[in-house]
Amino acid sequence: MEERIEAFLKNFRNNIVEMKDEDYQRNVNALANRRLEKPKTLRALSNRYWHEIEGRQYSFNRSEIEVEDLRKITKDELLKFYDDKIMADSDKRQKLSVRVRSTVKGAVPEDNGKTDIERFKSLLATYPWPKPVVELPSAGADTLSASFKEKEKN
Repeated sequence: MEERIEAFLKNFRNNIVEMKDEDYQRNVNALANRRLEKPKTLRALSNRYWHEIEGRQYSFNRSEIEVEDLRKITKDELLKFYDDKIMADSDKRQKLSVRVRSTVKGAVPEDNGKTDIERFKSLLATYPWPKPVVELPSAGADTLSASFKEKEKN
């Protein structure tokens, strides 16, 4: 399995090298258009906003920021990144390979109902929350009591 993954990565590098500049730009534009596509339903828009709120990032224009950065990346920069971080012969490469073998025999456990894996993983508290893009004041009891005291003075 490891060898096949490495062969795929090497082959994919060749795809980048052989890609014409026009094709690269067309791929960048397609990805940008996909990221900037407006949500088709109110639920999708709401999910996008809630993802930012639950992640405590509050970057409600994240797609625009990412597309702006995406458009700055040249084919040569992408290739350099690929060589530095992904190719097996790079000293900067970091790789984690996990192999899981089940010891359970018998019936498969029942489905837990999770369908949006990325959202589910983002809600897990594996790491500390990243700093928010927008700093919001806390609305705890201390803040409320301070505002009431301020009103009483006036």
